[in-house]
This record gives sequence, C-alpha cells and structure tokens, in this order.
Amino acid sequence: MNWATFKNKFEERTVKRTMRERRTKGNKKNPVLPKAWQEILSYFMRARINIIISSDVHDGSLKLYAEYMMRFQDINSDMHELLAFEDVLEEPLQPLYDNLDCYTYEVFEKDPAKYKLYQEAIEQALLDRVAEKDKEKKLTVIMVLGAGRGPLVRSALNAAENTGRKVRVYIIEKNPNAIRTLNAIAKKLWYKKDVHIFSKDMREFSPPEPADILVSELLGSFGDNELSPECLDCAQKLLKSDGISIPCKSTSYINPIMSSKLLNGVRQVLRHETFGRQKQATYHTHAESGFVVLLKNIYNIGLPQSLFEFVHPNPQSPIDNSRYKTLRFEVELDCVLTGIAGYFDTVLYKDIKLSINPQTHTPGMFSWFPMYFPFTEPMDVKKGQTIEIHFWRCVTKQKIWYEWCLAAPLRTHIHNHGGRSCPIYCT
Repeated sequence: MNWATFKNKFEERTVKRTMRERRTKGNKKNPVLPKAWQEILSYFMRARINIIISSDVHDGSLKLYAEYMMRFQDINSDMHELLAFEDVLEEPLQPLYDNLDCYTYEVFEKDPAKYKLYQEAIEQALLDRVAEKDKEKKLTVIMVLGAGRGPLVRSALNAAENTGRKVRVYIIEKNPNAIRTLNAIAKKLWYKKDVHIFSKDMREFSPPEPADILVSELLGSFGDNELSPECLDCAQKLLKSDGISIPCKSTSYINPIMSSKLLNGVRQVLRHETFGRQKQATYHTHAESGFVVLLKNIYNIGLPQSLFEFVHPNPQSPIDNSRYKTLRFEVELDCVLTGIAGYFDTVLYKDIKLSINPQTHTPGMFSWFPMYFPFTEPMDVKKGQTIEIHFWRCVTKQKIWYEWCLAAPLRTHIHNHGGRSCPIYCT
C-alpha cells in the first residue's frame, strides 16, 4: 500500500470516532480508515496477512497510524489455540480398528461445550424418565458405550446429582489402556457410586440388566465415519423397549468447495510414505481418500445440504446402513472445484443438539473437524452452472467406505470405488 494513499485515506475520516478509537490525551483525534477499507482489511486480517507501514516523511504521525492498525488487527484477527491445525490434512480416526492414545483422549476431554450439552441431555432424559414423586425409589440404568477415559461417565453422574435421580452406570470400553484409567478413577472418585466397568466391545456385550439410557459419542467428523450406526444398531439390544439413546439422530452434510491449499496439501501427502494403512503412495490413492481438516482457506461454492441420516434406536428390519444420494448446487461465481467439504449435526435428546455444520455450529465446540473429500483433478466451473454430486455409503461385514463422483457440469470417475483407497474397518 502506497504511504501517501494510506495516509490520505486515514485523514479523510478522522472527524467522527467511537470512544475507544476516537481520542488520545490532549483531545487529539486518532486516524481511522473508511468503512469500506476496514471491511476489506478485516478479510486480510482473518487470512493473517502481514501489514507494513513505512514512510520517508518523519512528521511524527506514523506512530499513530501504526497504533491504529495494531488495535484494528487485535479486533479483527482470527487467532485461536487450534491455529496450527488449519488446513492440515489428517487421516480420520478409526476407534474400532485402532485403540486411541492418551493424547487423543486428552484433546477431546478439553472440549468445553460437548460434555456440557451431553450432561444437559442426560438430565432432561432422567427428568422425563423418572417423575419427581418416584425419584427416591426408582433406579435408572445408564450405559456409557465407548467411554474412553470417562468424560461421559462424569456427565451422567453430574446429571444424576443435579436432578436428584438414582442411577446405576455401566461403563463399556474395549481399549485396555482406557480401562486402566477408568479403574483408577473409579477407585479414587467413584467408589461411593453405583458404577460398574466392563472391558468389552459394545457389540458383544451381554449386560446384567437392560438399560434405560444408552450414551455414546462415536460420531466422527461426518456423523457416521466412526461407525456409530453399526455400533449402536448392535448395541440397541442392550436397551429397554422404551429406552432412550443419546444421541438419537445424526445427519451428514456436504457442499462443493474451492481450495488451492487443500489441493496442494493432497499432493504433498505423497512425501509421507507411511501415511495410511498399507496404501501404495500414489497421487490418485491420496486424492481418493477422505481427510479430517480444520477448514480455513476455502471458498464455499454452495451452502451445505443434508446427505445421510441415521436414527437410534433403529426401527428398520432388516437394518441397512448403506446410503446413496444425489445433490445439486448452483454456481454463483466462476471458480475452480477442488473437492467436497463434509459436516454433521446430531440430536442428543429432544432439542439439545451438537453441530459442526457452519450454518449451525455449536459455539466453542472443537472435538470434530470437518471432512474433506478431494477430486483427483481440479475443474473449472462457471457462474450459472449446476454442480451435481453423487455420494454413496457402502457396507460389507469387513469394512465401510464412501464413494463420490461428479455428474455435472463435468463427469468424473467414481472416487474410492470399492474402498480401494480409504476403507473404514469394522474389526
């Protein structure tokens, strides 16, 4: 930015100011940019560009302009503790196939929003399940499926204390490392509680009694990519016929996006030869894989639309969790289509929801980053065209996988056909 232009723009708009930006000691007016310039610069700030103010003129005013820009940057920057994860491609977790490590559990347990909402959902379910007049004598059985290191157990026990309801909590967890932590916590904190720990896969667990409430969080970044439908469908035999599942419904969403950074990121994944499970390191292999990524430098070609929905308990007989859907998006600007963004939301109980859909994102929740499904090659799309995406969820006894392709305005091959690049293992 030319210094003379920059200075002139400041001096044009120094008449009216807010109290925060308006005055310094001695009743002098500070510089301020026109609103149009402020709006443009705020976008640059959120993209974290560097601004350099320099001048060959030493009139003593440069400090004021620099101080103004520092305040402006503080107000409009988008700095947060997850900054290092932005636009970084990561392989999705597979908790049924891999045992999660302590670091992963620790990151999830720090989420300030998720477990608060889970607690609210359990509280509401307990109040609906047990009337006030019965709270001293009626026992509610809660089963926590895939308990990890116990945050959902704490939510259940807190909910029972807050509502004054009697509960018995069964903890089911298959990770032996997490079981050791749970046993240690139980001896120290839950020894006076009616808590019972089982080192079992929820799909194979035979309970001493059926549950009034099932609680789980196997949602993943796409709502079903950690096989929540398969796990909860098997586990619903643990639930009473009138029992409650928390969550009770999950919905995935997708929309087409443009991002040169993610396109280049997929290509650079090739440098990491150990990436993935027994995958051959080729560009097409990685370009047909789904990634977890905190999306930042993207252009949304269309707003997210709902894709697949799963309900728990599942009344379907026989149960079929395979899905297929076609979605269409109108192109509003000429751009380059590079891939598909994926999100989900879930209804925990009644009107209590969790969401990573940008349109309804739960404030303060960071447990799940969005998904990214690349196309092998970027494609030019024009204003007025319609993008038609076909998306599948395919199921076998051994694995589940997603397939996707573009049918309009251009046609592509079916990505990840047969799960060749990115399967999700059931065992």
